[in-house]
Amino acid sequence: MGSLLAILCVLSVFAATGYSLSCMNCQNFNGETCSGGYYACPTNQVCGFMVSKFSMFSIGKSRNEYQVTRYCAPQELCNLTGSFRYPTFNSTFASSCCYTDKCTPATPTLPDNMDKSNGLTCPACFTNDSNSCDLSQRMPCYGNETVCYQDNGILPAVPSYSLVPNSVMVHGCATKSLCDIVSMKKEQILLTYININSNLSCLSEATAEPTDGGPSNHEER
Repeated sequence: MGSLLAILCVLSVFAATGYSLSCMNCQNFNGETCSGGYYACPTNQVCGFMVSKFSMFSIGKSRNEYQVTRYCAPQELCNLTGSFRYPTFNSTFASSCCYTDKCTPATPTLPDNMDKSNGLTCPACFTNDSNSCDLSQRMPCYGNETVCYQDNGILPAVPSYSLVPNSVMVHGCATKSLCDIVSMKKEQILLTYININSNLSCLSEATAEPTDGGPSNHEER
């Protein structure tokens, strides 16, 4: 409780004085840390640290890649965790923040409940055509993914997945935290740190997985 009060006091001083922090700005697509220069943040932003894990699946194999980013963060984007997936791809992310000049945030912890489906499903597709998608199949959701989402248009490329087409339409599962970021209109956060397009829409609640042997598009894990 004491630490929370201290943070609130620091933030209230920033708000009252218009003081801006200096925070490290860096990005690493192939490791767990990064380093770079310090930059003055916009007023009322704090020092953020985002970790993302991208997993791509193809026939008989899978590949994981990590991305770490330190940046000036809107306070609404502190201490978030989440995930999203569509056929052949999934991603998890986590963020942390600190609240003093040139501070170093704690390394965020990625969600650890992603090894087992949660009994919910969403319509699933991945197509090079950004205007249409076959939604006859469904896929299982994992962890805290309870929302079905759609994204279309030019998606940012994960560096080592250069064969993935950029102009696509996808449907799959997501956590509510991803939808919250969309609702905050934080497009640059979406594009740069979580690797999705700002056209993303959260469509509906995920539904219980059918028990009658109906079609389901289970990705390889």
